[in-house]
Amino acid sequence: APAGTPREIVNLLNAEINRAMSLPDVKDKLTSAGLFIVNESPDYFASVLKSDYAKYGKLIRDIKFQPQ
Repeated sequence: APAGTPREIVNLLNAEINRAMSLPDVKDKLTSAGLFIVNESPDYFASVLKSDYAKYGKLIRDIKFQPQ
């Protein structure tokens, strides 16, 4: 959700997405495409994004990556 989205909307979206991801046909299609399903909270997802941003941001700076 975009920054500033009310917490109740984020929680509702999270609950509905988790519900959809647990439907057998959705689960089967995603896993057969090589994806794995992680039903986690919005706070967990935010912490993963923050961690990845820090890790890969450092890598990009260290190798002096320049967009083409």
